[in-house]
Amino acid sequence: MIIVVLLLVLVLAAMAYVRFTPVDATSGVGRPDTQPVGDYPSEGGFYAVREASSVGRAALEAAILATPRARQLADGVYVTRTALWAFPDIIHMWEEDGAIHVTSHLVYGRSDFAKNQERV
Repeated sequence: MIIVVLLLVLVLAAMAYVRFTPVDATSGVGRPDTQPVGDYPSEGGFYAVREASSVGRAALEAAILATPRARQLADGVYVTRTALWAFPDIIHMWEEDGAIHVTSHLVYGRSDFAKNQERV
């Protein structure tokens, strides 16, 4: 019985840590090196580059902020959290050389079950 209670306490402590640890614009993986138009999957994240004429930054920002549990941290930096554990994912969006760059990457762990690719 003591082992079960200890495991429960550990799980609740981990859940509280993930949920309540502040996330800022420098949390997790930063902005990657600029790439040409295309899709770039990575472990725990996804990076997409599109021509600026085909996608508007304002429309992308509105779509990000319309996502449940999403909020803006800084200009072009957003955080979304999972529903149950509130794991944070950091989104970076910027315009450069006539293209819009969007990357989304987890803060904790190594696998995101392709949620960042789906989001981007």
